Amino acid sequence: MVLVPELRLLDSSELYSAEPALELSEFNHLLEEHIARTMEALEHDWFPAVHHILMQGAKRNMMPSLSQPDKLETFFNAVATLMSMNVQNLLLHTIWEYTDMLCSSKSRGFVLHLVRSGGELHFQPTVDEFEEQLLAVFERIIAAVQKLKRAETRVFLDWPGRAQYLKPVVLPEIVESLKQRVRAVVAEQSVGPKEHALWYERYEYLISGQANADVEEFLSGQHPFEEYQEQVVRYHELSYEINCESAKVIRLGMFELRCDTLTEDLVSLATGLRDKILHNMLANHNATNKT
Repeated sequence: MVLVPELRLLDSSELYSAEPALELSEFNHLLEEHIARTMEALEHDWFPAVHHILMQGAKRNMMPSLSQPDKLETFFNAVATLMSMNVQNLLLHTIWEYTDMLCSSKSRGFVLHLVRSGGELHFQPTVDEFEEQLLAVFERIIAAVQKLKRAETRVFLDWPGRAQYLKPVVLPEIVESLKQRVRAVVAEQSVGPKEHALWYERYEYLISGQANADVEEFLSGQHPFEEYQEQVVRYHELSYEINCESAKVIRLGMFELRCDTLTEDLVSLATGLRDKILHNMLANHNATNKT
């Protein structure tokens, strides 16, 4: 009745590979695939093996018959206990290895996007969302095996009693201690991305929309050609600086911080302001020529 020792509800070995970092949505999809694969292994390999053992025992008169309901119930209670312990060990090994994977520097890691929204910089997903979903994995793994029917309902299709389920138990204290490790590692690993985001403070006036307001105010008045030229050069050089100096992708611990979208956004803002000034200069030049 022993489960395959290597069987896990989440195959952490796949998360130690040299593959690119995972989007949180990709990780959730991977988790569902692993759970489905393991449940299929239980249904198509383990339970048939248990069924075969019980049938062999029945043929040798080693299992009580339906005419002995009390003994039969006691027998299947013992079977359920053994099977529940197997599933319990599967759960424990899975959540231990999952926690170790998150705390390891050799894991694939997760993608974190730095983007501009509402005049501010934000992480997508947020660090809180990461923590929430990584912690939810414990409940998802434990819940996955709560609907495994006991052996008697599989051996006897006309089992007279109501369908009962295996009851693998993982103590809340164990789950909470592992969750605490995950919370700690997320808090520790999020420091790097937060510090890197501070690098963009130099472009705060661009991010907040202040630069656009300044250009609008500038264009509302009359200025010498040289001042227009200075503004055009300023935003042209700014767009070049952002594009050249901004790190598009940087690995910071468990996170792969991607700033490529933010860089494109800021470059687009700077070139947009440059072009707005140029269009205004052209309009003024045409108006002067008409006059």
